[in-house]
Amino acid sequence: MASKHEYPIYIISKGRAYNPMTANAFKKSNINFYIAVEAQEADEYKLSVGEKYVIILPVSNVGLGR
Repeated sequence: MASKHEYPIYIISKGRAYNPMTANAFKKSNINFYIAVEAQEADEYKLSVGEKYVIILPVSNVGLGR
């Protein structure tokens, strides 16, 4: 049974599709969450954590979060 929260949980991620530690911990603990990623990395994250968790941000390669 998934845990229910008053507010949704969002993980902002870039360049870590190969090892999404927080997402994996949430999945293991059965905690609902969304992972927000840039469009160019969306396919990698969908393969890594699952499509239902991925939200695609409206910006790409802004260069502020290296």
